[in-house]
Amino acid sequence: MKFGTGPIKDLQAGRLSPDDIDAAMSLSREAGWNQTQADWRILLNVGQGYCYRSDDGSVVATAVTLPHGERIAWISMVLVTKSFQKQGLATRLLKTCVQELTRRSICPLLDATVYGKPVYEKMGFRPLYGMQRRVCTQVPKSIPETVPLPEDHRLAPVLLSDLPEIIAFDRLLFGADRSAILSHLHARQPDYAILCRDRSRQICGFVMAREGLQALHLGPVLARSPDIAEALLRSLLEKESGPLYIDTLDGQDRFLVWIEACGFVPQRSFTRMVLGDPALFDPPDHIFAMAGPELG
Repeated sequence: MKFGTGPIKDLQAGRLSPDDIDAAMSLSREAGWNQTQADWRILLNVGQGYCYRSDDGSVVATAVTLPHGERIAWISMVLVTKSFQKQGLATRLLKTCVQELTRRSICPLLDATVYGKPVYEKMGFRPLYGMQRRVCTQVPKSIPETVPLPEDHRLAPVLLSDLPEIIAFDRLLFGADRSAILSHLHARQPDYAILCRDRSRQICGFVMAREGLQALHLGPVLARSPDIAEALLRSLLEKESGPLYIDTLDGQDRFLVWIEACGFVPQRSFTRMVLGDPALFDPPDHIFAMAGPELG
């Protein structure tokens, strides 16, 4: 198997499988990323992994495509070990991901760092909106107040029986089917999955979270209003002291002011990008935090 425009000496292109999780973890750990084996497992069980191997069989570069339904897919986990960097491996793997998705008429998306954005723009990716990774090393003992929810709104743990409603709500606001990811997050950390129902017992928001190598990652957070989003996140902050990560969307000004008061500070920025027409995607008015750059 060959990826990109031609072979690279002493490297073999191939597929990355769940059997390669230990090798994949070595790369993400070397990069200082937050993923665990559980993250790699869901990515490779639901998505498709690609890699380069050295002549001794060691994995030296990776990339993954993660479909959300039949319309879109995320490209993520583009990693190259230090001794093989600056040889074009990341670009070749990225092009392979794009070619495989477009062949299947699936629209590619990704979350670009400041350094990656110009590279992706040259490939035809266009920006959708900006995001920030925010970090809280220590949750304050006195969490800032939130606007009280209406008396007919209730927070409750997400039960297994709630998942079909959660998935339908997410599909409406996120714009694609993340059923595999949401089911995985709930099974993995059920105590950190909280929903809000309104007076008619309809779901009007939810939050989930997952453990990481460096911090608990909060998200996704989807809600009908900032009041609901803040109440949901507060329910998790009351359980945790830190460290915490959350990937927030630019433009959710009131929510951002509140989480900054909770001790979250910007760490780095991302740009959500699409290989296609950005006008085909609705504004993320009700998305307050993402599941992460690797999950969408």
